[in-house]
Amino acid sequence: QDSKYYDKLTFSSLAQRICAQESRYPIEMSDGKGSLVSNMMEYLPKSNQFPNILASGPMLTLVAMMCWCLTVIREFVSVTSCARSLLSMPVQQRTCISKNKEDNYQIESISVGRKIGCGLVLLLRLGIASLLWFSGCGFLVNYSINPGDLILNSVALEVILNVDQAFYVLVPSRTKNLFKRLEPLPAPRRSPARCGIDLTSLLFVLAFIGGLLFMLFTQILPLVARVEQANEIMCGGSLDFVYSLDPSYVVYMSPTNPRGESLEVVQSFPHTTAIEEAIYPERQPIGHL
Repeated sequence: QDSKYYDKLTFSSLAQRICAQESRYPIEMSDGKGSLVSNMMEYLPKSNQFPNILASGPMLTLVAMMCWCLTVIREFVSVTSCARSLLSMPVQQRTCISKNKEDNYQIESISVGRKIGCGLVLLLRLGIASLLWFSGCGFLVNYSINPGDLILNSVALEVILNVDQAFYVLVPSRTKNLFKRLEPLPAPRRSPARCGIDLTSLLFVLAFIGGLLFMLFTQILPLVARVEQANEIMCGGSLDFVYSLDPSYVVYMSPTNPRGESLEVVQSFPHTTAIEEAIYPERQPIGHL
């Protein structure tokens, strides 16, 4: 609102030009603030109508978070299946691996030490997946409000969760061949089911819904409130005035457009036309030559 940033060609203050987000308003400085205001306006819904809410940044964040939660739950399901198969394996003093008629290997029994070791590895996978779920949701919500960044961040999280597969290329060839020829572990017993829905799947569905609701009320909605507050601070209230201070710190204020001229009328003023003709001489009317 400082008078030194007043634009005489459009009769507007710098705050007006930044918050207008229109190409006909020149912004000769504050490009960072202009980008921030643009991101906030793209993130927030333009109105409270349902179609505008669906096309807003918070809804895109919720969809990205939904995809991330489903990806992490897939890891939880894998860990749970491995744990149930491990518990169903018979225990002996030594691990016994046999070779079947198809020249593949089958684990017949497992030692106590190996069973405990495998259980610790599964607990580690479960802890890493839980940590990635929580930190990944926070990353999606708080890192950027730009819609393009939200999509890229969700793809980046998918890469992080599967980074262990990239390290698999460093495993010795003998171990890889053993994994290729190793028969699957025996299927665990089915969990209790009712009306075609087993208990394990129901728990994962409830965890998925609960996780989304938790992040919605603890992360997304508070962020929307902060963005709305920031947008109100930067572009709320009256912007059509400028001020200046004298050496005694007396404030002088004046409206940017005292007569209320529209931008189309202002741009037809002689001084604006003369500057445009100097910039674009090929657009100069024939009568001016």
